[in-house]
Order: sequence, then structure tokens, then C-alpha cells
Amino acid sequence: MKKAVIFDMDGVLVDSEPLHYESEKTILQTYGLDFTREVHKNYIGYANELKFWQDLCHLYNVELDTSMLMKKKMEYFYAHLDKIVLIEPAKKLLENLHSRKIPLALASSSNRELIDKILGTFSLGHFFKVIQSGDNIKNGKPAPDIFLKTAELISTDPAECIVIEDSLNGVKAGKAAGMTVIAVPNEYTRSFDFSMADYTLESLDEFHKLEIL
Repeated sequence: MKKAVIFDMDGVLVDSEPLHYESEKTILQTYGLDFTREVHKNYIGYANELKFWQDLCHLYNVELDTSMLMKKKMEYFYAHLDKIVLIEPAKKLLENLHSRKIPLALASSSNRELIDKILGTFSLGHFFKVIQSGDNIKNGKPAPDIFLKTAELISTDPAECIVIEDSLNGVKAGKAAGMTVIAVPNEYTRSFDFSMADYTLESLDEFHKLEIL
């Protein structure tokens, strides 16, 4: 049986991917760049904010101030936070696992400021023993670094951790860390092949059927 559960945030706890896409598309449009949904899908759960913007600049072959792009994206995102919706099955699962005193952690590629803002908006922060952002992680998802660091911080062997992810990059990172990975695809990620995940669920309402804790 597993001992701890590590959650991703965007797309798992909150339905925030549409706002991430809207924010990034809006910023890039000001530079005459067309950021399509198909391109966006490849970056869901990917690395951290700085690496994301650096790679996009390389993709579009443009030289832009990545720090400025990050700042503009966050300003837009914060101004439209009311568009983010809590994923209710995730909150119910957090409440259930927390009541059973199972160690819970959050491992998100987002920066810590944004994580704290979203967790605070939906009163989710108290559920987590550890909150790990992508700020100080050298190699972002799909590398395993963020999950290995999180396991270390909750003093749990990676093999005894469960990762819950909605993105292919996140699933790859969890598997590379040697963890049991549960994929819960959403409308943005449903088209990807999640066969490498240990389990794939339609909703976290189905988590209890796994009997792995």
C-alpha cells in the first residue's frame, strides 16, 4: 500500500488551464504571434514559467524579454482569477485523505506566488504538508526533479508515493520518479496517450475504487 499522495494543481485541483491559455494567447497576440490550442497542449504541465517562455521564444524564433512576458502573463491571470473554477471531486478527495491523516503534498510547475494565490482563493492550502513550486527546480516536468524533491520533503520513499496528474508531461515526470501515477485527463489533455500511467480515471470520484492507500 502507498503512504502519501502528491497532487498537481492546474487541471487537477482547479480548472485553470483555459485561463492559462487565454493569458498566454493574449500576450503573444500583441507580438503578432498565433498561439494555438494545439501548441498550448504540448506545454501543459511543462517545466516552469521561465523555461516555458524561453522555449516559446525559441519556437517562434523571436527575441523577447522573458521576464517581461512572465510579468504580463501574471498580471492578466490575476486580473481574471474569477474565471477559475474549483474541481469539486478533487476537494472531496483532499478532505477524505486529510481526515485519514494521509500525508498530502502539492507539486506544481507554477510559481509559488501563483500557487499561494489559487490555494488561498479556494481555501486549499491547509490540506498540504508540503507545497513545492517550479521556481527552484532545475529540470521541470517531464523530468522527475519536482516529484523527487517533494518526496524528500515529506520524508517518503518515491516508490510509496502516488502522483495525481492531468498532463502527459506530469505523468512522465511521476513515472520517471518511480511513483505510482494516476492520470485524470481533462478537455485539454484527453487526446493524449496516457497508457504509461498506472491508472487513468474519468474523475477523481473514482479514486476510492483503486484501494491503493
